[in-house]
Amino acid sequence: MLESELSKVWSDFEARPKVEKKKYEDELEAAKVTTVETFKSSIELRDIKVDFASLSYIQEGIDLKEKLKKILLDFNLELLESDNEEEADEGGDREV
Repeated sequence: MLESELSKVWSDFEARPKVEKKKYEDELEAAKVTTVETFKSSIELRDIKVDFASLSYIQEGIDLKEKLKKILLDFNLELLESDNEEEADEGGDREV
């Protein structure tokens, strides 16, 4: 009888760290989910997305100009830039 009680106590002793480890793993997972959700709704992530979108837009323009340079060797791309600047200047003086 004493041997079976000792065996049960030993079994409970061995199982205890597993139960506590599982408890901490669950708490850690919940903290991870909360952290990710908080970051997804943060101003910092919004700013990162805006910066990325802006850089992507600028890079597309640069890539397009490079492709045009390769295709149209005699085409002066400065003409495109000066038209855009003049239109922007003209548009700035109008009242809405």
